[in-house]
Amino acid sequence: MKKVVVYVFAFLLALSFVTAATCSDSDGGKDYYTFGYISSNGIIKVDTCASSVQLREYSCSGSSYTSTLATCEQGCVGGICFKKTCSNAQECNPGLQRWCDGSQWQSSGYCTDPNLGCYDFDSSCGADTCEEGACDYNAHKYCSSNEWLSDYYCDDTVCGDNAYSQDYCFCTATSTSESSCMDGADNDCDGSIDCNDAECTDVSGCQCSQGETQSCGSDVGECTLGTQTCAGGTWSDCSGIEASEERCDELDNDCDGQVDEQCSCLPGDTRDCGENVGVCKAGVQTCEDDGSWSICFGASYAASQIEDCDGLDDDCDGQVDEGCGCTAGVNQTCGSDVGACDFGQQTCVSGTWDDCTGDIEPFPEV
Repeated sequence: MKKVVVYVFAFLLALSFVTAATCSDSDGGKDYYTFGYISSNGIIKVDTCASSVQLREYSCSGSSYTSTLATCEQGCVGGICFKKTCSNAQECNPGLQRWCDGSQWQSSGYCTDPNLGCYDFDSSCGADTCEEGACDYNAHKYCSSNEWLSDYYCDDTVCGDNAYSQDYCFCTATSTSESSCMDGADNDCDGSIDCNDAECTDVSGCQCSQGETQSCGSDVGECTLGTQTCAGGTWSDCSGIEASEERCDELDNDCDGQVDEQCSCLPGDTRDCGENVGVCKAGVQTCEDDGSWSICFGASYAASQIEDCDGLDDDCDGQVDEGCGCTAGVNQTCGSDVGACDFGQQTCVSGTWDDCTGDIEPFPEV
């Protein structure tokens, strides 16, 4: 179904051949519950909401026209009054944010229950995402790639053919063709806008046609193929799973055909580190989330590369007290007990013997 502007444009063309004063009414008179317009002697007037509860209804009066300000029982939206009662189950009243249960307008759950048929069609409810193709006739937006957009709202392939959008989308032709493809306007009033109009003369600015889809992405590794949808002459983001930074999890996260490249280990793995030689003791390393080994926990290392000459392998080279003349702290007898002489004691300090103490040395001969 083409939206009303298509018929208006055709009517305006026919009007140029009529010389007598005429008036026509698209909704047949004072029909407050149907969107309409009148055309009288080249003048067009569109039914419009004067407020959220009042409708400015235009109708013919002979060859001229008149208007009536009507009070709407349940609000006015899109040049249409809502009746006090309703009969279409799950119909929405976007003006008052109510839904029809088949007989009465209900407000409870309007913006919280998607099964009511209103939640996905009202961006003012605060939904983070929306269903593809949904229309918000109150805020004049439509859903594409799970986002609320407005640039193509009046296109007849989007929302422009719905009665609730017709007052907002109503236009008068400024050209016989879509003279501009990037202005967001329906220049020729045929219901198709910019890149979605076959008569668009500036195709260089269009990547695609409105609503067209194509496959995208990759199915290598953790990536999955997705779909792109054309909106406003450009392709939307790909709906598939795209490549991410490579993680050390035995998966091909960056979708390059390789798994865990540049990872030294897998997170959670452990290995021994250090060595059990001399006074040194081995420890344990754990693989971090980034695929690198942690520091060595629980290990002990040589405090010095020089032996303490203490009977231990202090430098952990597999040898004990190498380079030492004695073992630290050890005592030994020194001197002589011949004649008047007597033994003394000396102690090993840092691998060498200190002076002999307590000994009786020989006296010089006289």
